[in-house]
Amino acid sequence: MLILETGLGGRLDATRSGPATASLVTSVSREHIDILGSDLPSIAQEKVAIARPHCPIVIRDPENHDVRQAMLAEVQNAGNESLNESPAPAEASFVKIPKESLC
Repeated sequence: MLILETGLGGRLDATRSGPATASLVTSVSREHIDILGSDLPSIAQEKVAIARPHCPIVIRDPENHDVRQAMLAEVQNAGNESLNESPAPAEASFVKIPKESLC
């Protein structure tokens, strides 16, 4: 088993070029607005572009309706044809992690 942590995340991250059986998105912030998008829904959509067709993606619930909808729209068409993947839905699961439980 190999676990790769992404820095930037999303379809532009180097880890996207290798195979994966599952993906995880832990947070979405305005940290990379110059590359990922100008607002949180756009950034969130780009972040979940790490999703692979027919594979699970676990997402920390963003607790924002627009952000969540952007994520769901992206995972419904997971895959990158330039990486020889046929676009298909990923298996998205949202996990609630209260902010006060984070260190």
